[in-house]
Parts: sequence; structure tokens; C-alpha cells
Amino acid sequence: TVDHNSPALHPTRYTLPATRLTAFGIFWFFITLSVESSVIPIEDIIFEHRVYLPSIGLRIAFVSAVFYLVFRFSSFILQPSSFPSRHALRITVFLLAASVVVLSIAAYQRNAVWKDEMSLWTDVLKKAPKKARALNSFGFAVLSKGNSKDAVNFFEQAIKINPDYSDAYNNLGVSLINLGEYEKAISYITQAIITQATKIYPLYAHAHNNLAVALMAIGKAETAFSHAAYAIKIKPGYGDAYNTMGELYFQKEQYNDALNYFNKAIELNNSVASRYYNAALALEKLNRINDACSYWTKYTIIGEKEPDLQNVYEHMKNIKCQ
Repeated sequence: TVDHNSPALHPTRYTLPATRLTAFGIFWFFITLSVESSVIPIEDIIFEHRVYLPSIGLRIAFVSAVFYLVFRFSSFILQPSSFPSRHALRITVFLLAASVVVLSIAAYQRNAVWKDEMSLWTDVLKKAPKKARALNSFGFAVLSKGNSKDAVNFFEQAIKINPDYSDAYNNLGVSLINLGEYEKAISYITQAIITQATKIYPLYAHAHNNLAVALMAIGKAETAFSHAAYAIKIKPGYGDAYNTMGELYFQKEQYNDALNYFNKAIELNNSVASRYYNAALALEKLNRINDACSYWTKYTIIGEKEPDLQNVYEHMKNIKCQ
């Protein structure tokens, strides 16, 4: 005889598929994560984007596990039935709703952190104040805001923690260029190139271009030419290097060549206002005023937040731009 008061431990038509889904979700997580987690060393051991795809498996496993456990528990305690009880459905809805609320709050908080570069790296620096990468990245965010003097301190701290950190040397050099300390900038950017040469990816186009900018500023045009040209050679799509070449040719009063490089820089990235500014100056030197006016107009549109915008408008009036 069957004792109808005994617990119903047999798998039901609800719990059996749920266990399979739970197992599938767990396997999905580890299999998709294994694509980036192997014996090959990677720089970023923990990185949010690495779990975007694997997290789908965790969600499947969590939801199916909730259904399985609640219905199993309900069947064991309340009623030996293959159909979920009303009580079990309420518990399931509550657990899933609670998880949605918790995850929504977490997402809202992370959105505040990811609002912009400054907020992101401020959060990182609070959690890892002694990490060279955090210091360098926060310094770069400060530098991007135009505060080169304060940025110097963060790059120097990053280098102190990691003396082989080529990006920190390069960024420190850029800060010093902005502050007009060209000789010191050359020293740090050169060290960035030397340091990078020992790594898996030894070529450093950004550093060579920045070195060209610093050398140009102290009148060493020929050496600057070689570094800017090398930056283009190792990274043909690098617009800043074409712009630097244009500036070097402009200094030599070779305005056609300068214009060609400025136009190439614009072609590679047409959202950088300074490239239109430089091209407009070259066109004026070639006495192509109408074309220059066209570039000045584009500069005023793209560079609407540039501090010299009013001066540009005055200049456009002086050369009679329509």
C-alpha cells in the first residue's frame, strides 16, 4: 500500500527540467569563462566585461534552482503533488522579485560609478590606492580635464610603485609638455619607449609622437620628423602623428605638405577641432581664403567649447568669411 502521508520525493514534471537547467547554467558559466581563463597569462584577472556572457548561465541556474527548491520544499512539506502549490508560487515570485530589486539597486549604484572617467577611476582608486594602474588611470582622467599640474603627482606615484610602467612615463611626459617643461618631458617619454621595448608589444606609436611634439617645441625639428614618421609607420591609422607631421611641415613653411597631413588627420578622425584649425591656417598661407573659411566654420562647430572660439570668430570677420 501507498502511504499518502509520506513525503513526495519523486521528481516531478516541474523539478526535473529545473535541475537540468540549473546544471546547464553552471556549465555555461564555466565554459564561457574558460575562453579567457586559461594557462595563458592575462593582464586583467578581474574585469566586469569578462563575465557578461558567463553571467547568463548564472541567471539561468539561479532562476531554475529557485523553482526546483521551492517546489521541492513545497511538495515535501505541504502536498505530495506534481502541481506547484499556491504557497510555492508565492515564495517563487517573492524570491525572484527580491533578486530583481537587489540587482536593480546594484545596477543603479554602478551606473553612478560609471557616469564618467573621473567617477570610475575615483572609485577604483578608493578601493586600490596602492595600485599603479589605478593611479595612472586616475591621473589620465585628471589630465583629460586639463589639469596637467595635478596629474603629474599621480603619474609619479604610479612610476614609484611600478618603475617599468611605460604608460605612466608617457603620460607624465605629456603633462610636462602641457606645462612647458619640454626637456623633462623628453626624458620621461624616452624612458617610456625604452621600457615598452622590453614588453610583448614593444612598439609605442603614442610615445614616439609625443616625443616628436616635445622635440619640435625646443627646435629639434629633424629629430622630431623621424619620431613622427616612425609613429605613422608602426601605426598607420594614428591621426595625431599625421597632425604632428603637418605642424612640422608648417614650421618649415611647406604649406602644401602640411595641408596634406592635416587633411589626412581629419580623414582619420573628423571630430578633433584642432586639426581644422591647423588646416585653416595652412590654407590661408596658400591664399585659399574661401577654403580656409570653410575649415574655420567647421572648427567653430566642432570646437564650440574651445577657449579661443571668440578670437576665431573675430579672425573670420577680419578675413571676410561669409
